[in-house]
Amino acid sequence: MWIYLLIFELFCSITPHLFYFKGIEKVTVSDAGVILLLEPIGATALAAVFLRQPITVNIIIGGLLILISNYLVIKKKD
Repeated sequence: MWIYLLIFELFCSITPHLFYFKGIEKVTVSDAGVILLLEPIGATALAAVFLRQPITVNIIIGGLLILISNYLVIKKKD
């Protein structure tokens, strides 16, 4: 059982952190922050496609607010 827990920890916890830190070497921190803000939108899209989760009005409004905030951050940088 402990071996399975270790394998799970390796793939589900350590690997994403390693990819994140490797990506930070190539992308600026502010750009990475903007990209990470899009994670809930991607998760919602994947849940709708693979898990058939319904997309409600609240989810659409939240997604639009995230996109608007990303746009404002990108616009402010230029």
